[in-house]
Amino acid sequence: DKAYFPAPSQQVLVSGFGVNDEVDVLASGTLPIVIARQITNTGQTAVAAGYIITETVEQLVFSRTAGSAGWSSGPPATHLMFTCGQLGPALNPGESVTIQFAFPGPLCVANPPPPAPPRTVLDCGMYKETLVVDAGSDVLERNEFDNEAEHFFFVPSSQPQLNLNVTLNPNNDPMVNIVPVRRVQIPAFNYGNDPVTVRTHTAVINSNPAGGGWIYNGITPVVGPLSGATGVLTPPPVVIVPPGTAANTTVNYDISFDPLFLGPNITGSGLYYVENLDSKVTAISTDGCQIRQKSLLVQLLFEERP
Repeated sequence: DKAYFPAPSQQVLVSGFGVNDEVDVLASGTLPIVIARQITNTGQTAVAAGYIITETVEQLVFSRTAGSAGWSSGPPATHLMFTCGQLGPALNPGESVTIQFAFPGPLCVANPPPPAPPRTVLDCGMYKETLVVDAGSDVLERNEFDNEAEHFFFVPSSQPQLNLNVTLNPNNDPMVNIVPVRRVQIPAFNYGNDPVTVRTHTAVINSNPAGGGWIYNGITPVVGPLSGATGVLTPPPVVIVPPGTAANTTVNYDISFDPLFLGPNITGSGLYYVENLDSKVTAISTDGCQIRQKSLLVQLLFEERP
């Protein structure tokens, strides 16, 4: 488990782009930032105090080329922000404890070291922190591979503002329902006998002021495991809109299905067989300093076999 203080403004799932993980978006990069971690002795033997716990914080490099973009590690001399360390406490079998690192702080050494001026704010961008418990291999273990964890947090920029707005059921299809929370529900059996395509969402990406530039990505296609229904984003990602372009990027999510499909009669499944075809749309500013993400939630209802 992890926690940040001040608390993040949101958490987003970044699919691909060199991250492919949950990312905590901080409200700002103002220092100090406190990271709290829970560690657990999952073994059968008590662990004595004094083992080494380290934490490193590095700023990732964002790069983009025609057709691709993402974050990667940079040179440690310029992109390793903080190196932290403390001695771990005694832990009985199954016992957990929360540890904290504040950077900058007495347990965290800033890079570059003095006489560089003290850092008061982190630059915008993606950061990776790596926690290593028992970094000196002082504790005898059967599994040394569960002692390290990577987490990502993001510091946004302020200008230009990147916007991502989603409209549910943009064609006002009268047979489509909107159910909590912001989920499009399609009763497939109401659509006749022929295969059909229903537009469930329209997402619009732009910046304020216009011309900020962004990279659009998304999860597509999404396939129903039994029905064969498909959810497809158009245009297909990845799309790179260079800075200076004032036009919007409009993304449509279309669900294609066979209304005559009959789902399995599963005890306790309710009145209908249900398939979820959930997707996501992600927009990242071209400087890599802003992320916007929206979930596109779709539920298909099919009649069940007698």
